[in-house]
Amino acid sequence: MFGFKKRQQHSSRHVSSAKVLLVADRMNWAYDSIAKALVKQNKDPELELDIAYVKDGQRRLKDIHRKYDLVFILGWQVLGVFENGRLKTRNNFLDPSRTVTGLHSHHSWDERHTLPDGSVPPPKELIEFLNRFAGVNAVSRRLYELFMRAGLKNAACTFNGVDTELFLADEPVRQEGFLKVGFSGNNKHDWRKGITEYIEPACDLEGVELHLAMPKEGHHIPLDEMPSFYRGIDVYVCASASEGFSLSVLEAAASGCPVISTRVGGCEDLIIDGVNGFLVDRNVSAIREKVKLLRDDRELAKKMGCMNRHIVEQLWSWKMRAHAWLAFIKCHL
Repeated sequence: MFGFKKRQQHSSRHVSSAKVLLVADRMNWAYDSIAKALVKQNKDPELELDIAYVKDGQRRLKDIHRKYDLVFILGWQVLGVFENGRLKTRNNFLDPSRTVTGLHSHHSWDERHTLPDGSVPPPKELIEFLNRFAGVNAVSRRLYELFMRAGLKNAACTFNGVDTELFLADEPVRQEGFLKVGFSGNNKHDWRKGITEYIEPACDLEGVELHLAMPKEGHHIPLDEMPSFYRGIDVYVCASASEGFSLSVLEAAASGCPVISTRVGGCEDLIIDGVNGFLVDRNVSAIREKVKLLRDDRELAKKMGCMNRHIVEQLWSWKMRAHAWLAFIKCHL
């Protein structure tokens, strides 16, 4: 089922608005966060944006898509699934010439083989499928370059952003007491996120507290409390095998946390090693070394956190990043 919710309409008696439907998977999940940011930042009176939800909704996409000049399927997985080496398509009623879609991850097609030091090329079948559509956006430089090398012809690189008015850096890194290290993500993807294999053992240190925000008993943090979660930690750790562009990393950075991350998409674009965080190998000892460093040098942690906030405000806020997304949409109308 597809849920439909009208989000924003710029109307004028003298202007005919182009209507675009942004299709996310679930309300309040990552794609929805992006869609809402685009709606918020859209100031064009000739562009009308609505949001539909794939799951937990009331209407079907099939019933409403013809009302729109363009349908933006934020994640291509709504259009197909790659399993056991084969691509199975769905929602084939959509007109490819009036549909654009997006690339947000490696694990949707790489069968878990992508690692920080090695990207798996997308299969030819997937490239041919995506080339049918009017446009495809990729949220990190790594994804964009990977798919362009593989033959994707209609791609654009549009980085993710963060709401710097919601995620604030008003509580600097603590200069004494426990160093509070945080992680936010879905524990169902532990195999990729590295929570139990890397993050937990790396943070099992004297003077360090690990705080997890996950959809799991004892760790669930309501969405509206996530800004407080980030403000309550000192350092953020990402130990992923692969990422598109982690919204959680951006949110932590906007909240003034230095980030320790593996060399995965998006994090490589955001983090200047040794300036606003660290890029590390995906092993416990490498992560633990940087956690210990920031535990023992709080001034460095504070300096990195402040630098992260500054960099995000200058380069990674949705006020900055939405321009490229909206231009991507408009060029396909």
